[in-house]
Amino acid sequence: MYRLQGYLEVIVVKATDLPNLDHDPKKPNDLSDPYVVAYVVGKDKNKDKLCQTPTVKDSLNPFWDYKVTAEIDHEVSEILFVVFDKDFLKSEKLGFAALPAENFHKTKGWNGDLQLTDGKQKPRGTLTVSIKFTGSTFPCTSKSQKRKTLLKINQCVKRPDKSDAAGGSEPFFAHGRMLIKIMKAENLPNMDYSVFNKKNKSDPLAIASLVDRDGAEHDVATTTCIEDNLNPEWNEEFLVNVCHEITNLVFKVYDKDLYGKDLMGSVTIPVIPLKKEKQIEGKFNLMKNDGTSGMLQLSVKLFDNEYENASLLPEVPNCVFKMKENNTVTLYQDAHCPSLPVQVTDRAGVTREPANAWQDIYNALKNAQKAIFITGWSVNAKIELVRGQNVSVQCLGEILKEKAEEGVNVRLLLWDEVLSTNNVDLSQMNTGDNETKQYFKNSKVKVALAVRKKKEYKHSQFSRSNKFTKLCYSHHQKTIITDVANKNGSQFDRHFVAFLGGLDLTSGRYDTPEHKLFSTLSEEHKEDFYNNVVKSSVENGPRQPWHDIHCQIAGPAVKDILSNFTERWEKQGFKDEKKSNLGQIYQEYTVEGKDSWNVQVFRSISTDSAAFTERLKLDKIDKLGLFKNKGIELEDSIHRAYIHQIQRSKRFIYIENQYFMGSSHLWDSCRDIEIRNLVPLEIASKIVDKINKKEEFVAYILLPMFPEGSPENGWMQAMLHWQFHTIEMMYRMIAKALEENNVDASPQDYLLFFCLGKREGSVPEHLKSPQNASAAKAFKNRRMMIYVHSKMAIFDDEYIIVGSANINDRSLKGTRDTEIAMGAFQPNVPEPSQGEVSLFRKSLWAEHLGAEVPLDLDPGTHKCAKQVRSLAEENLIRYTVIEMPLPTGHLMLYPLSVEKDGTVKPRKNVEEFPDTTAAVDGKRGIQSLIIEVTT
Repeated sequence: MYRLQGYLEVIVVKATDLPNLDHDPKKPNDLSDPYVVAYVVGKDKNKDKLCQTPTVKDSLNPFWDYKVTAEIDHEVSEILFVVFDKDFLKSEKLGFAALPAENFHKTKGWNGDLQLTDGKQKPRGTLTVSIKFTGSTFPCTSKSQKRKTLLKINQCVKRPDKSDAAGGSEPFFAHGRMLIKIMKAENLPNMDYSVFNKKNKSDPLAIASLVDRDGAEHDVATTTCIEDNLNPEWNEEFLVNVCHEITNLVFKVYDKDLYGKDLMGSVTIPVIPLKKEKQIEGKFNLMKNDGTSGMLQLSVKLFDNEYENASLLPEVPNCVFKMKENNTVTLYQDAHCPSLPVQVTDRAGVTREPANAWQDIYNALKNAQKAIFITGWSVNAKIELVRGQNVSVQCLGEILKEKAEEGVNVRLLLWDEVLSTNNVDLSQMNTGDNETKQYFKNSKVKVALAVRKKKEYKHSQFSRSNKFTKLCYSHHQKTIITDVANKNGSQFDRHFVAFLGGLDLTSGRYDTPEHKLFSTLSEEHKEDFYNNVVKSSVENGPRQPWHDIHCQIAGPAVKDILSNFTERWEKQGFKDEKKSNLGQIYQEYTVEGKDSWNVQVFRSISTDSAAFTERLKLDKIDKLGLFKNKGIELEDSIHRAYIHQIQRSKRFIYIENQYFMGSSHLWDSCRDIEIRNLVPLEIASKIVDKINKKEEFVAYILLPMFPEGSPENGWMQAMLHWQFHTIEMMYRMIAKALEENNVDASPQDYLLFFCLGKREGSVPEHLKSPQNASAAKAFKNRRMMIYVHSKMAIFDDEYIIVGSANINDRSLKGTRDTEIAMGAFQPNVPEPSQGEVSLFRKSLWAEHLGAEVPLDLDPGTHKCAKQVRSLAEENLIRYTVIEMPLPTGHLMLYPLSVEKDGTVKPRKNVEEFPDTTAAVDGKRGIQSLIIEVTT
């Protein structure tokens, strides 16, 4: 037994000659699905889990090349490796092996083969591992002083070099859109034949994958499962955005079973024909074990020059909702915006007057005569929308009850958080869904609580997927639709308006651009105190500041937002009356003129959450906009909108978002994590393209300092870790392009990440320090991060996206959280700098940077980027060092250091977030549940 103090690195390389626990005479090709769990074994044979490799399906000679590093101060007798066979109900042990600490503590390293055995010492194959230890070792004796142990895991899985795994094909960087058609299969083998049911046949489905240089397969399309058919005809199309380095395309046909799926055959197509001809089509033999097992008819087309086409139109193609002309759009920053620290003026010298979101919502609801339809992640009926000294107004619930009594059709469609019930509240999100429903009990307000659930299929009754979806995914849309009087018309001439964006009508969202920490606790936030970061209260503070973005739309686009509500209500509303009675409200309302807007509505949603029956009957429906994947109709147009506008952008991008993670197929580490959205990679690719063309371009990305909650929490650390790898990948690409083009510049001249924070000079005397240690630190230092909850992007000061969707797979995939967004621009503005999008961006910068904001600089230039970076860095220093003067603004450089070669690491002296012990770069969690929930 030795005490190891230092860093332990373990690599699980491969296994050979494993036993086959999945052998079935009816399925001779079914093999074990192995994975490895490694433990540090200490005193009294206590085990601490070190890592768990991914599962390799159907292999007796699996290759992992899986690396974990850990900071260790621990008594160690051996490292134990256990190999399991992954099964549906329970994993079975294939074998185990141990390496005593004496084999590596002196030499500081060991690599080789370990003999795997079972409990009776029978050989069960070999396991190849490598162990390296750096640090100090001390022998343990019976008299050794008992000490606290440390095993801090930094479980980054380094990208293996397996270029031969892809068959030696030359990699091709496919960038654009890929149209995949899977028509039919013929003469498939019957894997479900049974003497007890001779009519039973295979239930085939097909999966299309992109294969990269390391042999990793990235699934991009899955057909419907067709039951009992050896000659299935799918005739399904998939329009896939690609930004991948690929060597092959692989199509696999599986037989879907109760507990999983069995491979029937596959076809591998080299990417060379696609690179040259941009098209592959025909009938291909399905192969299995060097023999044919049927035929698959398919076609693939690559449209890879679209992103280079300067004439790309603002309208996003292949979407359910088309672009609508002649709308008005009002853009909001924060729930209330009475003023800004710097006035923003247009070229004519006219000052932009910021609009007030909750005031406008209050006025619209109070004056509604026909309908009020609300979708929400969380709605608190007791909040007051309008606040201030000597202001006394009805709360939201009272307004809705009053309107319902007047005959207004009031409906709320809210997310039903499963862990929150009438009897017990295990809620982690504090949505208050049942409390809100109870508030409106016995009133005329109709409240439907909608669980986020998946459609049940033949083979899904034993699946964890639906239960997982109910527990972990949500309905995240935030819309309000109501009727208002037409301008210059009588009160009976009315039309719909819609509010949408990031603002929930719930606790803690009310804030202003000042984001005060303490002084509003006796007024505006007296009955609405909120802090989900530290355990403070209204008696002491600080509160958690909240920054958000919302919008209001009037015009033809509102009809699409109304369609979203009616489709969801039909699916999730009251069973006895799901059709919402819209009355005689005039919907065809247009606003023409030089200030009008073109607006397009986007969603992330599937048939699990919306009734597409009527829409699918329409001849004009774009089948590529509402398409099938795994047999489910879904829409992922928010993801498409981001990609389309990134590819169109010419000068700069400005993003504010609550999360930022994606494109994990090009990460250097933790590449086994699947976060498939392409938004980060598209931004990096745009910058690389501009560097290659010797053109300036800047992407500004504003995030919260850390996800809401305690940043030490494992869930939060995992999200920070995915975010870190995303940022790391982007800077690596940019640095490589700068080096190849011999450009003497910093990667941060092209890409900048920010967060927001507030530090104040004093605390009101009547407030006393909290008892909680973390809250007491924040109170003493008079600082708190400003939580960025926005979901917004601005492109070239011309086009804006506002909605509920974050930049992660939960929001963008279409099969997880339900989301809605809008994209808009002013077609009649002579140049972008004269339009409202530009003025709104300047208003946001004025809020974030204060008096020194460089409003006169072109944000697409490196001069502007360097100026903003300098201001943000100074604010970060003043925020973290409390002896210094107060920051001049809220915008802070995100605390990461970026080297000229693209290396990213935590900033010196800010390795942990202020007033916490949480690592800025996060750490990977071991549990698979953490991975699925946090991506």
